[in-house]
Amino acid sequence: MNILGVMGGMGPMATVDFLRKVVVNTEAASDRDHIHTLTESRCTIPDRTEFLTGSGESPLEDLVDTALQLERMGAEVIVMPCNTAHYFYDEIKGNLKVEFLNMVEETAKTVMGRERVGLLATRGTYHARLYEKAFKKYDIPVVQPSEEIKEVTNNLIYRVKGGRYKPEEHRGEVEEILAWFREKGIDTVILGCSELPLVFNGTFKGDISLVDPTEILALAVIRIMGRKRRRP
Repeated sequence: MNILGVMGGMGPMATVDFLRKVVVNTEAASDRDHIHTLTESRCTIPDRTEFLTGSGESPLEDLVDTALQLERMGAEVIVMPCNTAHYFYDEIKGNLKVEFLNMVEETAKTVMGRERVGLLATRGTYHARLYEKAFKKYDIPVVQPSEEIKEVTNNLIYRVKGGRYKPEEHRGEVEEILAWFREKGIDTVILGCSELPLVFNGTFKGDISLVDPTEILALAVIRIMGRKRRRP
């Protein structure tokens, strides 16, 4: 397999972050060693969380059209580095002839063996229980945070989407989130929204392991596309 298709724009910074992870994790000596990538950064796709919580239009038509466009352009593997959009995964996959990786499933396989995990995500992902359903087959309980922590997290996510997130201004919120999980005895937290790795990048987390689904997806892409992973 030679050509990767990326369903992007959900949001723009998260798409760039995913592409960066594919590049920096690929063992390469020159341009020609990297993966041929087609990216459709369709920022006009309706908000997934708004739809799932009953206040917006369905993004399904745009999601399917984006995937089919990438397929027509020659993509042999398609990925969608947006957690909440995986609510529509089966319907999108049903319209494709090429391989379509599932970021939530790849994450579940990566954390097998954990007694339980915490989840940070959009309200849409919480509402749809995307991670709970995927992790159930591996007997991994998923702990959602309090409503207060969900609101803090949601505000940070949309600051990244709007290009207004500044680490120096939001360290207090990040520490508040981590403290909540620490107090509950949870030492593994899934960053279940593609903006969150940008929020927690470089954060001192102490005894809490932060799991990044976009990096897990990037590593899966490198493996499936027949490339070697660059070792630290």
